Amino acid sequence: MFGAPFVFAPEKIAMQKWLALKILVFALVSTAAIITSPQSLPASPVGREPAAVVRLSQASSSLPGGVRPPEPQGKVTAYTLPPDLYKKAKALSRIHFLFNLISFFYGLFVLWLVLHWKLAAKYCDWAEKLSSNRFCQAFVFTPPLILTITLLESPTAIYEHIVSRTYGLSVEGWGALAWDWAKGIFILIVLGSILTWILYGVIRRRPRRWWLYFWLISLPVIVFLSFVEPFVLEPMFFKFASLQEKDPALVAQIERVVERSGVSIPPDRMFWMKASDKTPLMDAYVTGLGASKRIVVWDTTAGRIPDAEV
Repeated sequence: MFGAPFVFAPEKIAMQKWLALKILVFALVSTAAIITSPQSLPASPVGREPAAVVRLSQASSSLPGGVRPPEPQGKVTAYTLPPDLYKKAKALSRIHFLFNLISFFYGLFVLWLVLHWKLAAKYCDWAEKLSSNRFCQAFVFTPPLILTITLLESPTAIYEHIVSRTYGLSVEGWGALAWDWAKGIFILIVLGSILTWILYGVIRRRPRRWWLYFWLISLPVIVFLSFVEPFVLEPMFFKFASLQEKDPALVAQIERVVERSGVSIPPDRMFWMKASDKTPLMDAYVTGLGASKRIVVWDTTAGRIPDAEV
């Protein structure tokens, strides 16, 4: 379709083009982690409410007749965690800082290993032997490359999940995590293979300005993925239900916020999401684009804190 043979190995293309593919795959692998991790969904101030606020709302729901405790008088100017929670928060902060630093350099080391061991050249040979069709070659070459990078980086993902479970940020079991991981890898392989095919087609057709044309092509791809993500990708990892059925009073409150924001999101595009089987954290977010735009409230948030806080 594009003229020259479909090639991947660093021996066959300029180093800058090879690094472009590595950066592309590295970004796609990072995207898989974001999709499969519930903590990676858009953060909300609700998810960071102090423990005292949560305890207050829980205590108020247990009072007879739904009576709420009196509102505190005066303006709150400071808040300090209890000593035990403060110690855990500080420890978790240090762990996250060191983990982000180490995982970044470890990710670069993994990419260096792939180049040093010439694994891409081997996968390229497999692709060329199995098929002469360039589109098929992309789907032969990309999966083992993605799997190799992902497996080499799996120690950091395992450690991150251990920390999340230890500090109560995750309740997801290892079996469920592995299933989410497999689904994320499948999505990554499909999207990565298509993007790889497009990237090398552009490189062959526009060897001097391939970066510009690939960027232009990537824009509608990003818009399309943003549009289909809410009703194609997210349901693969989470269970959704109509928020109108789960909590109609909350929908009425959210409608007031939507009306003031000037955004058109009707009640039938407000959803309840089951996150409690993965994390005890609270969150709510807006996702989608155009007709797919929707509001999502986690089940750990709806009913757990007052509607006004949501």
